[in-house]
Amino acid sequence: MVVPRSGPKLGDGAAANSDKHAATEGKRSANLKKGQIMTPNRRDRGFTLIELMMVVGIIAVLAGIAFPSYRNYVLKGHRASAQAFLMDAAQRQQQYFLDNRSYAPSLDVLFGTANPALAVPSEVSPYYGTPVVVTAAGPPPTFLITATPQGTQATNNELAMSINQAGVKTPSTYW
Repeated sequence: MVVPRSGPKLGDGAAANSDKHAATEGKRSANLKKGQIMTPNRRDRGFTLIELMMVVGIIAVLAGIAFPSYRNYVLKGHRASAQAFLMDAAQRQQQYFLDNRSYAPSLDVLFGTANPALAVPSEVSPYYGTPVVVTAAGPPPTFLITATPQGTQATNNELAMSINQAGVKTPSTYW
């Protein structure tokens, strides 16, 4: 005659765990006095102050590493916008020279706007001032377009960038 076993079967871990949990709950509730509320275990309540401070410290270290890198990429992005504008202005100066046998004296003439502020793109104007210097005296005529850093670009020791009629770009480390 085969007698069935009582209790959890082999491989039935869920039943074993639920039995252990029920036994633990039974012991805990037996120790409570009437009117007391059962409180969760210490691990069930949340994080300790030390754990939170460790997370804050890790985030601070990561931010300390990431922010300067981010700032450098932003500066390089503004510089690239100014370089693209200088290249466009130099190309327009060459076309103006072919059409008029002289270089345009200013950006508003070069870009065909009545307001010189409209000639400089909005992604360049807050960070770089762009004067145009045209030398008409003596052959051959020349021009020099310079983007001078201002605002946040100037506070980060950025250098002025320029391009002339021969396509010479300074400083060479920026181009």
